[in-house]
Amino acid sequence: MPRINLGQNQANSLALLVESVVFPLLRDHPGQVHLEIDIDLALTTPGDATATGTLLESATRQTLDAIGGDGELSIIAVPTPGGIEIELSDNGPAIASRPEIASLLAARHGVKMQQHDCPQGGVATTLHFPKRQTNSDSRRAA
Repeated sequence: MPRINLGQNQANSLALLVESVVFPLLRDHPGQVHLEIDIDLALTTPGDATATGTLLESATRQTLDAIGGDGELSIIAVPTPGGIEIELSDNGPAIASRPEIASLLAARHGVKMQQHDCPQGGVATTLHFPKRQTNSDSRRAA
């Protein structure tokens, strides 16, 4: 498992976290994978960086295993009213020919994981991270 070791000033950058998790996996992958990452550099990690990195690693590993050899992988992240969504899409086989996704790990961290077949082929896996609760949110709820 790749170690997530970001500098203090970069510890909350989601884009840097994604790169630190995905690049070692691509280096070890047997085929060539065209990677596209579209994440705003100002977007912060949704929650604990280690837990987020572990989820990203698991989802990326499953995606690369499904691709098998050469392929394409796209990772995008967008803020939503409810939190942050990170989507990994690929040009591998349809969901029906893949092993079941490991959503238990995601659920343990309050993250919803969904998959769907893409019209152009491949699969999109979306991780729905809930909005972080801040101290002011806690006080308002009480």
